[in-house]
Amino acid sequence: MKKWWILTKALVKGSDVFGLEMKETKKRKKLTLFSRGLDRTKKILLGVVIFAYIAFVFGINGYNIAKQLLAMGFDAGNPTADPIVLASFQASLAQLYLPGFFMLLGMAFFYAAGIFFFAEDLDTLLALPLKPSTIVAAKLANLYIFSLVIPLALTLPAAVVLGYMLGMPLLYYIYAFLTLIFGAMIPMCIDAILILLMMRMAIFAKSKDRFMIVTQVLMFVGIFAFVFSNMGSIDLDSELPTTGPVALQYIVPMSNRAIEAISLPQDPGSILKIMSLIAVALGLVILLVLLSSRLYLRAARESRASSQAHKPMTDKAWQSLRQTRKDLPNMVSREFKILYRSPTFLMNILAFPIIMLVSMFGTMAFSFSREGKGLATLQKLMAATFASESRENVIPIIMIVVVGVAAFLSSTNTCMPTAISREGRGAGMLKSWPLKISTVFLAKLIVGGIVSLLAWLPIAILTFVILPFSVYFQPTLLVLFIFLPLTVNNLALIIDLNKPYLEWNSEQQVAKQNMNIFKTMLMSLVVGGLLIGAVLLMQKLGGNLIAILAVINGGSILLFVISILLLATVGKKYYLERIS
Repeated sequence: MKKWWILTKALVKGSDVFGLEMKETKKRKKLTLFSRGLDRTKKILLGVVIFAYIAFVFGINGYNIAKQLLAMGFDAGNPTADPIVLASFQASLAQLYLPGFFMLLGMAFFYAAGIFFFAEDLDTLLALPLKPSTIVAAKLANLYIFSLVIPLALTLPAAVVLGYMLGMPLLYYIYAFLTLIFGAMIPMCIDAILILLMMRMAIFAKSKDRFMIVTQVLMFVGIFAFVFSNMGSIDLDSELPTTGPVALQYIVPMSNRAIEAISLPQDPGSILKIMSLIAVALGLVILLVLLSSRLYLRAARESRASSQAHKPMTDKAWQSLRQTRKDLPNMVSREFKILYRSPTFLMNILAFPIIMLVSMFGTMAFSFSREGKGLATLQKLMAATFASESRENVIPIIMIVVVGVAAFLSSTNTCMPTAISREGRGAGMLKSWPLKISTVFLAKLIVGGIVSLLAWLPIAILTFVILPFSVYFQPTLLVLFIFLPLTVNNLALIIDLNKPYLEWNSEQQVAKQNMNIFKTMLMSLVVGGLLIGAVLLMQKLGGNLIAILAVINGGSILLFVISILLLATVGKKYYLERIS
């Protein structure tokens, strides 16, 4: 047990997840959030992250749901008094768990692939005086720790605030926590089992590039299957809002029973419903342990073929470009060539926007054609919303949702947090070329902006072409669509300049083991959280619709200007000091 615990801690620290790193000082070792310590700038950044996190998770999910349920007459002492209110409570609980479990279902694929398949520590571990079972157990513990982070961050705070505001008993919190920690095991185990089986049996596992491409395709196919099956399961004629539990049970079996237990903690049968979820989770864990002990070490030895690393552009190729064009077009062309010449970069950076393009258009077409509900119905509904007196309450809610979607889509653009890291050991050549720093930055931002545009195109068409025009809606969305992705791209470039990942042997390491991607996702949450927090504050102060829209427009532009100033000062400093 002691060896397992020591090895687990070593694997967790060695993963450099979330930027954690041990810093050696004269007195003792200190665990810091950033590898270079917390200077004044990083303390301010950490404070902004904490503020945005509180505004986003606590302010919206927990607080707003509780207010709506209390307005409907929810009574924690007798939740079964009104079946409609109880169903709304259960659907709201499911919606709190759905984002974390849904993201985990996709991310656990990459966690498991990174920990089991792409890890380069197996030879070192086998040389240590450790039993193979200890190595496997530490790997599984490492996987579970990282798998818990997403649902804990997205679900637990909101669930606690919701229970506190509704006055729920102690059993509510116990059941909610048990559902979280055991529910997270199920998608983690499913993904890990698939990874282990593919490692052992699939021919494409001999190549890391092909392996990751296939796992990505499987992940996206699973997401599409979930979306369309969930759309088909929605009962539009039912008055009870059962969409949440129905959708959640597709990801976590028996989770609908657990939601019922959380909503009715006083019911004697609730403990049995929680135990059914725990039984499913432990059953999958046992299956994963058995497969890992039988398959992992053998499969890992046979599937450690290195992935292909494409050579960077040579001086000769660069000179041929300079013969016909100016610096900025040359750099833009070079950036695109780096992307499309590499299958890894092509899949990891350009695949998601293209898939968003296809899936969102397909989802929109499916929604419009289902049960005869065509495009005219949506246009009529939105026109009535814009023209009615309820727009004072409806449009701010729509804007909050749009800001959240905008922050998410901006975070999926992995082109910018790898802009410098993609250069690899040849990054220092950028300084040797007769180029302005602004030209290098602008070329990378142009390419990143084009990639962002691909993901935004379906929403832009839906908003500006299909929906009726309103002076309260489209102009503000236009400002958001322009400035929020650009702000995130600027900050992502600064993040990559701060700590570029240049010592890589495989492009998979840049695309999948680069913590700058995660930090950019966190930064997009900061940007979205600041805007949403400002909107909630304006609503709290009694501001009208015009004031709220002014806050969104002004805040978006202000954040963009701040990001430009940071890139021109801090980004330039990082480029001169840390790129060599």
